[in-house]
Amino acid sequence: MKNKIALIVLLLVSFVAVNAQTSTKYWVFLKDKNGSPYSVSNPSAFLTQRAIQRRAKQNIAITENDIPVNQTYVNQIAATGVTILNRSRWFNAVSIYTTDTNLVNTVKQLSFVNGTAILNRKASPNFVHDKVEKFDFENAPPSMLNEVSRTESLAYGSGFNQIAMLNGDSLHAENFQGQGMVIAILDAGFNGADTIHVFDSLRAENKILGSRDFVSGESFIYAHNNHGTEVFSTMGSNSPGKLIGTAPKASYWLLRTEEDNGGGPENPIEEFNWLAGAEFADSVGADVINSSLGYTTFDNAALNHTYADMNGHTTICARAASRAASKGLIVVNAAGNEGSSSWMHIGTPADADSILAIGAVDAVGDYAGFSSRGPSFDGRIKPNVAAQGQGAALAYPWGLVAGGNGTSFASPITAGLVACVWQANPTKTNLQVIDGIQRSASQYNNPDVFLGYGIPNFYQASKIISAIDEKLNPPIGLLSVFPNPFTSELKFTYFSNEPQTVSIQLIDITGRKIYESQENFVAAKQITFSINTLQNVSKGFYLLKVKDAKNTFVQKVMKY
Repeated sequence: MKNKIALIVLLLVSFVAVNAQTSTKYWVFLKDKNGSPYSVSNPSAFLTQRAIQRRAKQNIAITENDIPVNQTYVNQIAATGVTILNRSRWFNAVSIYTTDTNLVNTVKQLSFVNGTAILNRKASPNFVHDKVEKFDFENAPPSMLNEVSRTESLAYGSGFNQIAMLNGDSLHAENFQGQGMVIAILDAGFNGADTIHVFDSLRAENKILGSRDFVSGESFIYAHNNHGTEVFSTMGSNSPGKLIGTAPKASYWLLRTEEDNGGGPENPIEEFNWLAGAEFADSVGADVINSSLGYTTFDNAALNHTYADMNGHTTICARAASRAASKGLIVVNAAGNEGSSSWMHIGTPADADSILAIGAVDAVGDYAGFSSRGPSFDGRIKPNVAAQGQGAALAYPWGLVAGGNGTSFASPITAGLVACVWQANPTKTNLQVIDGIQRSASQYNNPDVFLGYGIPNFYQASKIISAIDEKLNPPIGLLSVFPNPFTSELKFTYFSNEPQTVSIQLIDITGRKIYESQENFVAAKQITFSINTLQNVSKGFYLLKVKDAKNTFVQKVMKY
């Protein structure tokens, strides 16, 4: 445990090594949770019943990192004169605010403090640079406003195309519209969401469960910025003939994690706000997190991320997203809008493992040039899938239904249907749902760096997910292949329920064996196997074939 804490501190101190005199916010890492009144044997003291049930359904253990930060430690830190901002039970840390660096030195001397990291204050928002289109649907021809889905189930209005593209209307027609599911939205502010007409039914049915501000601690989040409201509207709108979202009957938590003091770059404090928001979403029992946020460069260039950081385990934001996935949530995150910029790549936390990063297409399903490209630096397919993000229909705080461009909108359009497809398959795990969505996508067998696996078909995904054999717990055979695409090394995980010899082959498209070996696997143990002799293999597609005594498993992989 101490080694892990030391590693986190080392990473973050190197990540935020800047002039302390210009900084006002800090991250304080704690050594332990000794003396805590909480224990894993009584999780209802710090997790809602819904959060506990989500873990239980997916056989996820409650561990020490679920236990809250020790309040005695927090009180002693506050007693030094600094202001406590947010806390992280997952990383056993708190964020603080002060303009007096002497107080920070006092905090460092506390016996239970393991280290601190400096976080410059925010100067401006990013929201992955979404753009507003020059058209509005309120004044569109009646044929557009009254367009009804293929199944005649809902009058989607201007939202028809972005839902039909994903075959979400067919899922809705079977009455999977998000009932009983909880979506947490991490964003910058929700100006007007307490009054705008498209959310009337959510308010009437008390499906806006609550809100939190992890930026300033304010109790009123229906201000600050329009972005969260626009994102929210692509999921939660229920205004027949005008705009119906992808999960109009789900319940929502509105969480402000993004500062918004003007236009321009970012600062690392927001990644820690994101972490706090994700932990809160976990604790209240959310099923899905939508994050239409992304981080690449900052006000202080010394803090900038590089493409090499987009490996899923370097940034605190990506680590937080992966940790949320390990708790059984599905995190859906915008890939970013840097496709035509010099950066070009996805941002973080879109790079995180075991989440869905969403790219953008236009109204006919073609790649939107602004959509950030993959793969992740370590070669995983990113974005995972894509949805309409160019000319996407959304509602603005003053009631106008209009169009916008950005993966910020492709992400929640997808997230709403993720909730619906999971509603249709409530016994499945988050990773099974993600896998089914990817398998349903338009280019699953030929993924690329623009759209990943392509545009998903959520109705088909539901059938794929429902066909998963629930008796395989844990699943037997080939579990995952990574990185895919690969460059010089290919790994896979395999679970064997009995001792046996397993044949491993890598085959090119002509049927020629590129690699072959026989390996002995022990019983009831998950093994990670590496093929590290592929440096000189030509770029292209291959089949990884793993054969045991009873089954043959085949996975298509790509040399990048």
